[in-house]
Amino acid sequence: MDGRKYDGLIQFIRFTEKDLNVKICIKDYVDFIFVDRELNMGLRDNLVHGNPFCMYLKSDGDTYLKCTSMGQGVMRRLERDPHTYCGVCHAGVKEYVCPIWYDGRLIGSVNAGVFASDSRYIRRYIERVCRSGNLDPERALELYRAHICGEEVDAQRLIVNLEMIANAFSLIFARVNVHGEYGPMRSSTVIAHNSIISDALEYLKQNYLEDLRAADVAAYCHCSLSCLSHLFKSRVGTSLPLYIAKLRVDFAREELVNSRAPISAVAEKAGFSDPNYFSRIFTQYVGFTPSQYRKRFS
Repeated sequence: MDGRKYDGLIQFIRFTEKDLNVKICIKDYVDFIFVDRELNMGLRDNLVHGNPFCMYLKSDGDTYLKCTSMGQGVMRRLERDPHTYCGVCHAGVKEYVCPIWYDGRLIGSVNAGVFASDSRYIRRYIERVCRSGNLDPERALELYRAHICGEEVDAQRLIVNLEMIANAFSLIFARVNVHGEYGPMRSSTVIAHNSIISDALEYLKQNYLEDLRAADVAAYCHCSLSCLSHLFKSRVGTSLPLYIAKLRVDFAREELVNSRAPISAVAEKAGFSDPNYFSRIFTQYVGFTPSQYRKRFS
């Protein structure tokens, strides 16, 4: 895994998630995580709410904007009351929110969830959200019940762990800031940009084996292709098409080692319609042809 200098922090986040059965999501209000490439890579699975319920809601443009504005609302609340709290979003999802402070400034939050709110009001929440967008309330309710868990967590232990994680990020920000790599931006712009990239990465993770184009990702993130391409290149360090190809190559590597399917079949399963192109891209990334890789590592 990338980000070895942050292994202790990443492992503690993973331990907390497993020990308390939560999903931790890091919210960056000042754009410091993407400055540090190793930190960015290590936290890639913790920068977005990737559960299917949230992903479905954000497929609608109006609801996507509402989710983004909720992040700005959380930031304003923490600035008024700088304590960890448990809140409910506009879709009836509960989570714990712990602020990350540095030198008196709110720079982010550590969020943990996601939990179901009072069962008596769930349908009301979901119908209201779906009514404001082009969403199916029954589909949304099905996803909510399947992927939003009931709150059975030791809140005191969770809050202590979240505060430890937040303190670690404060120390990391001090190092980034001291080295002059941090450039201040408006928090609303940072939140919007981070939402686009985080949602794009999660959408790619869930759909990269499909017949996927860069324009499809931009459509899901409700932004222009030029905007997505620019942000993706600057923050992830590669172009969107090459990132998709890398995900597919990594999948093909597993298939080549763990199956006896013909290489052409592996290429097709990995999302490559042209076996020759697959072989060329695979060799470029891995340093072996697909047949050489299978022979060497099977």
